[in-house]
Amino acid sequence: MAPGVQATTAPTMRLSPEQLDQNGTVAIVTSGETSIATLCASCDLCRSRKTKCDGAFPCSTCVGRYKKKHHLNESSGLEGVPLSDFNCVYSPAKRRGPVPRRVAQPRASNEIGQPHSATIRGTMNAGDSLMLDQLGSFVTGKGQQQSWEGLLTSVTPEHQELLLQQEQQHSIPFHGVSLEQSGRAQNQSPNDGSSMASQYPPAMHFDAIDSNYVNADQGPASQRPRKLMDVVGSGMNSGEQKGFKGTRLPKAVALHLPLIEKGNLDGKRLRAYFCLSVDDLFRLPPIPTEEEYCARLPVPINPALLPSFEVAALRAGRFAEIALGALASDQTSLALELSNATVECLRDCVEQPVQESCMYDIARAYILLGIFRSFRGDMVRYFKYRRVCLMHLSHLDHVPGIEALLAAISFHDSWVYMIHNAVEDALPDIDEAIPPLLYSSRSSESSNSSTTTSHIVSNPSNKNWIQGPPQIFLNNEAPPLSRSLDALACAIRSCCDQANSKFGGMIKSAGVSDSSCGMGVTPTMVAVMANSDELCSRNMVQSALALLRQHQSSPSGLSKNRGHHLVVSCMDAFLGVGDETKPGGFSDSQIQSLIGVCNTIIEYPILLFQGGPTYHMVTNAAILLCHVLNGIYANRDKKGEDPQSAMQDALFEEISDCCIAVRKLLNAHGKKLPPHLRCHKIPRPSFSLINRRNEQTDDSLFIDLGETLMCQCIGCQGFVLMACSPCVAAERAIAASRMQGTRAVQEEENEDVSELYNEFDLSDDMLLEVLSRIISS
Repeated sequence: MAPGVQATTAPTMRLSPEQLDQNGTVAIVTSGETSIATLCASCDLCRSRKTKCDGAFPCSTCVGRYKKKHHLNESSGLEGVPLSDFNCVYSPAKRRGPVPRRVAQPRASNEIGQPHSATIRGTMNAGDSLMLDQLGSFVTGKGQQQSWEGLLTSVTPEHQELLLQQEQQHSIPFHGVSLEQSGRAQNQSPNDGSSMASQYPPAMHFDAIDSNYVNADQGPASQRPRKLMDVVGSGMNSGEQKGFKGTRLPKAVALHLPLIEKGNLDGKRLRAYFCLSVDDLFRLPPIPTEEEYCARLPVPINPALLPSFEVAALRAGRFAEIALGALASDQTSLALELSNATVECLRDCVEQPVQESCMYDIARAYILLGIFRSFRGDMVRYFKYRRVCLMHLSHLDHVPGIEALLAAISFHDSWVYMIHNAVEDALPDIDEAIPPLLYSSRSSESSNSSTTTSHIVSNPSNKNWIQGPPQIFLNNEAPPLSRSLDALACAIRSCCDQANSKFGGMIKSAGVSDSSCGMGVTPTMVAVMANSDELCSRNMVQSALALLRQHQSSPSGLSKNRGHHLVVSCMDAFLGVGDETKPGGFSDSQIQSLIGVCNTIIEYPILLFQGGPTYHMVTNAAILLCHVLNGIYANRDKKGEDPQSAMQDALFEEISDCCIAVRKLLNAHGKKLPPHLRCHKIPRPSFSLINRRNEQTDDSLFIDLGETLMCQCIGCQGFVLMACSPCVAAERAIAASRMQGTRAVQEEENEDVSELYNEFDLSDDMLLEVLSRIISS
């Protein structure tokens, strides 16, 4: 008898084939009333033998029995044979009787309308029934014990209402599947969900119960069979609001969900771009898989039973990583879509109570999303996502990997600190939308509290960017690589403070007022002046290099850490002591470091997508090489009598080739950035001067840096203006800040990308609005 077939008021009787209509039902006359009886999906012969019936009329079993009885071949036709000779009879379906050897238990009043577990088990195969027995019962969040069978039977309120009507109104007939449909279903593939669904009435069709959920790998739920664990997950979604707002996966998540799976090649390629660019410097711990995440819980659970908001938190981190990878691989449209998928995942878990086990993963997703927004020039959302990340980190202390995340935030903040010239008044005001963390002055009374995570993230001086003393560097228990990165961030902030103070004095002496130049005393400046022997820029760079070598000597330091060495080489060249006897006033070690930086970028241009000021530092290194070229050209031996002229010519050719190559890469990378985030646009060398190098009256520069379209960062402008007088430098610095307005008008972004970016801004605004409401309350 077909499972799930409902009983009727008609008595049991045998039917002849002539009584069947096209729908597999029969009209029965009892006491002058006509009722419709639903027929079984198997004929009487197949049910008595307990063999599989194809549901056709006559069925294959009865046809084979007829041929065997009359000694007919398998290929013999049966045209003209009356249907009554096959003895293929279908009886009306009966109600399933009580389970043998089990005494019926009276049902409570509040259980009226709820189907028995046997009804559910009747629609399962043997494997699912065994799994249901093994699951047993579980304890809900309110401390109440509930069985999995009860969870399965309460999937949707519509289902419960339908079952209650069937329980109370037996007079309403229930139409089953027709014999023609059943026969057609048996001829389809067993993996086809539509064939399986056609064997059951709509009331017990699990796909109809949970058709709102979409699986990106296997298509819509209405076209595939559902397993027991899928139904369990659906029940948890309706009972605990586990799914995406209880409806379906957002389109952005469902479309790109295969990219974050383990075996997806495109996803691996995008994550490789992320690891070679952003993560080459940050070295954040890998995002755990669902199996790894469940295994590290205090009470390990089955990954299939993981609440959906925790799954969404893990997905958000993976989407944020491959979004940055897509941006590094110059797939801007895909990067924006993946960023939107990150936002959708975070929206799913924003209103749920964040578990401590996944709080670090959520915080990482927020800061990676903020870094993505900062690369797109959206600094307002960067500051908002950064503050939300710090709020999550304030609840975590002594969690593995938290020092790496704080060091990454510190280094990226040094870039934000630099491009805003350390002027906090010029930053967007987000305190009303995302209030800052509360800070307790008593937490800094002990000497060790200043290096704790809660103190760092709640310190008022760090609400916009991390500044002051390098607190990760001062923590001796932090990993060496994280301490090295924080030391480099402190050195960059200190150099910016010195450049701002110097240019502020020059502009003030010229009688020009410019609010974009910060002249105030910053927390970093106060900390460095109080501990100048330890926290000066040169000592910080040397300490960073020592910690980097310590990390590489450990068993975990197998990677080459090209990003760290690149930043250390840049800072070493910038802070090195010059030699006035050398071309351009640079020492041999400085020139060697500058050439090494440019050669590294030529070999690995993806490092320009590192977080922090890497792109600006490489551009300034190229500017210094231009000064070296001008110095060699100015000191050239016009008569050819100097014995070192051959060595100078070889050095000139080497540096000129290096400058030309790195200039091409920097210009190409700058076109991918918003105009206000671009660094210097290096002018083209004058190759015509090489043929006139022996002319006595030639005083021209090989590269005229006066034509440089300068960066708006004052710290970067000093590298271009180092050969100028203070007055000229002050005038050109003011002109550069005015030039930034015309830069955005000259080059407009791709129209399609701009429209896509504006469309996805709505999702960010909705997420930030919910965060603002939750944090404010």
